[in-house]
Amino acid sequence: MVLAAVLAVAEGGARAVGAALPEWNGGAPRGVLMTGSDTRLWTMAPGTFPNGRASASINSWGVRGELPTLPRDPARERVLVLGDSSFFGHGIEDDETIAVKLEADLTAGGAAVDAFNGAIPGYSTEQTLILLDEVGWKHEPTLLVIGNLWSDNNIDAYRDVDLLRSAHASRHNPLMISAFVRLASSWIDQARGGTGARLVTWQKSSGWPQDQDRRVPIQDYASNLDQMVRDAKEHGAGVIFVAPVNRGLADGRYDGGAIWDAYFEAQRQVAAWHHVPVVSARDALALDPAPNAEKFIDVMHPSARGAALIAEGVAKGLHDAGWPGNRLLGRGEAFDASGLTDDARSYALPMSRQESPMSMLFPQGDTASAHVDAIPDAPPGGQGPAPGGQPPGQGQPPGQGQPPVSAPTPHNALQRDAVEPPPGREPPPLNGTGR
Repeated sequence: MVLAAVLAVAEGGARAVGAALPEWNGGAPRGVLMTGSDTRLWTMAPGTFPNGRASASINSWGVRGELPTLPRDPARERVLVLGDSSFFGHGIEDDETIAVKLEADLTAGGAAVDAFNGAIPGYSTEQTLILLDEVGWKHEPTLLVIGNLWSDNNIDAYRDVDLLRSAHASRHNPLMISAFVRLASSWIDQARGGTGARLVTWQKSSGWPQDQDRRVPIQDYASNLDQMVRDAKEHGAGVIFVAPVNRGLADGRYDGGAIWDAYFEAQRQVAAWHHVPVVSARDALALDPAPNAEKFIDVMHPSARGAALIAEGVAKGLHDAGWPGNRLLGRGEAFDASGLTDDARSYALPMSRQESPMSMLFPQGDTASAHVDAIPDAPPGGQGPAPGGQPPGQGQPPGQGQPPVSAPTPHNALQRDAVEPPPGREPPPLNGTGR
């Protein structure tokens, strides 16, 4: 009886503190309708939804547009476009996206090809790796067009791997239903330390964290790209990378250096290791003499004209590489990312709650903060970190596990998913002191 009373008091105290693990909590009714994901933090709900001044049709697999039929016709190539909202097509119609335009360009060039759009707003390489296992490989692509970079390089409240592992713990550890267990677990993990992913527990005690980090650290980003190429090779699929562009890059405002430079270099090195091409979206846009204002709908997202130009650049890059005769298969040996370095924290701009897609994971909104503690390298049950930085338990088909709670995204969160500051908030130079 005494023990029960003590535990009841402890549980009540923990609930008062508000300890909680990440879950999707929704936001203001603007933009593409997003929903929670058991394995990827967020995804897109099936249906047709507002997409800026356009609309977006989301299919039953949670990706945009029509999916190709299964099984794949062996006589036809199948292209899967991956990335975040710049490749998803924020603010443009379904038939104006990079995937649709690329299919048309390749078809006009004589290829028998179908392309589909696997880009999701706000997605990093951590989330895209899981998307490939859950959706991508099931649809038998023969070529990946990989544009992931902006979301990975974002400086935000928490690392994606921490949130993914914490969400996994909340779903698969039945004891985590207890607020006291959640709070005690964070204390224990903090005391034990460790080098693995970290447990994130929300508390309702203060505001949005200011001590922030890259969503995907530079070495993890390169390793994730490398994993995609090697996974593609195992599935008989080739790879072409796209170096994305924003309005500032297109205008030449960051030629002296910017906080994303290390990520572009990491992408280049991974591509060089695997002998696959990188298409510069900036160069593709520069071939059109029209003003850059016509190629973007805002500081980050290509307009319909911009998307068409990027698709033309990818089609030309494939032609120049000799695809499909040259299958663009990568190497089986892993890229060594240990030599990559990143000094972003010396000149980083913290991401506000309104700008961050992670704000959708807060259970108490503006009053919430979070506490991060190390998860032991081998959690109870002996399941250590999964290969490639992915959370254990990936690969579930849609519909398994807890039903997600549908919620729209806030303005400038998932649709923004990149690092160019709003007007009047320029990033400091590379030699700035900062934090």
